[in-house]
Amino acid sequence: MSRTFSEAFEEYLGEPSEAGREEVQQWILRHPRYDPHLTLSDVAAHSAEERVRALEGELPAALLSPRLHLELARALERIGDVAGTERHRRLARLALAGLRASGTGSEEDPIAVLRVQDEYDLLESAGLTVRAQQLSRTPDAVFDVVTVEDGTRMWFELLWERRPPVHE
Repeated sequence: MSRTFSEAFEEYLGEPSEAGREEVQQWILRHPRYDPHLTLSDVAAHSAEERVRALEGELPAALLSPRLHLELARALERIGDVAGTERHRRLARLALAGLRASGTGSEEDPIAVLRVQDEYDLLESAGLTVRAQQLSRTPDAVFDVVTVEDGTRMWFELLWERRPPVHE
């Protein structure tokens, strides 16, 4: 019997691991509303309550988006939902920690991302500013190579572009 997305996600929340993160990422990648180019600025709302409803409407396809969880935490804080605020702050921290744990950002050990925005969220959380970004393709994968202010190049594997392994 296979696990449900909820079971996989709750286990990952309780005990984060590389295998758990990868399983949750696969569920997210298969979600019919998954969008690797999600931009939350498109989620318009006039009140905090509307913002919460709009952002929650992006779930579960946008789970593990640091930006989404931080935006939800801010909106929930404005309406006084302390438990919701803390849950989404924790989810934002977990999402960032998962990104950091997935690789060093070198060409040999790229950071695996579900969304382009994840690259910017991770770099912003480290106090880094993007100077340039370019796409790099190999036979097996596609990468964003981001150059930050000091000239350092960070490699990000675009998970939605990953080629399935060829079985011989």
